[in-house]
Amino acid sequence: TTETQYRIGSTSKAVTSTLAARLYEKDLLNLDRNINGQIPGYPEKQWGFTPSQLLSHTAGLPDYGDLKFL
Repeated sequence: TTETQYRIGSTSKAVTSTLAARLYEKDLLNLDRNINGQIPGYPEKQWGFTPSQLLSHTAGLPDYGDLKFL
């Protein structure tokens, strides 16, 4: 159901990279611009990161396994 929760793991990597590529092709995603300027309302962070860093796992975000979910 829509209420079912499960770990998406590596399944989402292909979907995310395909979406990023399509947005890039349509000039809707700049891979080298700070993410703060690309997502309306995204809170300003002390250190920014780019979509390129996010997609290559070099943005410095914690692994989702390290995050505490309820």
